[in-house]
Amino acid sequence: MPYTLPPLLPAALRQEQSDEQPGAVFPQPASPWRAMAQGPRRRHLLQGVAAALATVLLPACGGGDDRNRRRARLRLVNASGYAALDLRVADSLRQTAVAYGETALYVEVDPSETDTDISASGSATALQSLQPALSEDSNYTLLASGPEGALRVRLLDDNLGQPQAGRSRLRVLHGAPDAGALDVYLTAPGDALATAVPLVAGLAPGSEPVLTEATSAAWRLRVTAAGSKTDVRLDLPTVTLTERGVATLVLTAASGGALVNALLL
Repeated sequence: MPYTLPPLLPAALRQEQSDEQPGAVFPQPASPWRAMAQGPRRRHLLQGVAAALATVLLPACGGGDDRNRRRARLRLVNASGYAALDLRVADSLRQTAVAYGETALYVEVDPSETDTDISASGSATALQSLQPALSEDSNYTLLASGPEGALRVRLLDDNLGQPQAGRSRLRVLHGAPDAGALDVYLTAPGDALATAVPLVAGLAPGSEPVLTEATSAAWRLRVTAAGSKTDVRLDLPTVTLTERGVATLVLTAASGGALVNALLL
């Protein structure tokens, strides 16, 4: 970072001139700067200048990255029956009107101040209050799911690493309590379920997320009742998993009760 030394010593740091100037009528007065520039006083003066420069330069050149590393990053995902939700952290409104299926951008929060309220959009009444444990320089998602009047919130750690070339990492969550246990299939578009093997089998509602991997490609997603190849609860013709990408598949309740919807985050 360039910095120009201020002209603190106009004569002391230049080559001294003779006290006798050719053609001078009167003797030159002794320069007070010249006296200060000699011996130990010169050294002390230079040390003082260096300290002053350090004081100026340090705030301008450092500190920002350390401050960012001391923060955590948090976002709200609305997979619930509420049309829109608000997120408050430490009594501050951080995300507003997060609609169903919408993933808000990460916001920075202080890991030591995580008192969190989630409310219906525009309401000051909390539907859920929690105090998530967050680590510095890490990403997290608050997943809100469930019908109106029974909102559930789960903290997801988004620091999942990156898969190898040609692969995608997929985290699968079941947030449809009325659907029962489910099997999840990723197949080629024309493949029959009769010979397919589930990517995730027997996923229970509210269970811990399952982290798995698949080849990066465009897949057909089908969800069935656990153990059944004919009780199909969801059939999506195309779900694209990007190379070395990390995605989260959330199964949510549909209006039909046992049927499910899916959000790919």
